[in-house]
Amino acid sequence: MFSSIAHQNYTGNQLQKQEGYYAAVAYTYFRSIGFRINAEEASAQGRAGLVIDTGQSIYVIEFKVDAKNPEEALRQIKDRGYHEPYLGQGLSIYLIGIHFNSEQKNVDVFDWELIK
Repeated sequence: MFSSIAHQNYTGNQLQKQEGYYAAVAYTYFRSIGFRINAEEASAQGRAGLVIDTGQSIYVIEFKVDAKNPEEALRQIKDRGYHEPYLGQGLSIYLIGIHFNSEQKNVDVFDWELIK
């Protein structure tokens, strides 16, 4: 999905370095296929980039761009407990960390973990 965005969209700006850009594209995509989705979902320890509720599963997603440690996105979800408000609901909970490389303008690392 990200690799199909035209190079001209990045001309004269630094969109590819902004975490919010990638989150907005992902939000639009998931919303367009009918998922219930919340951006910057707040919890006691911070905000998850996106939370998707399919009715059967919860997907807690965090985005990072050019992080020193590409696995930082998934670790942040677990360390800050972004998934904890959804525990005990009888749903599968997926934690998803997505790291983007601004030079490639694409996903660099995709990590996930199933809770429950």
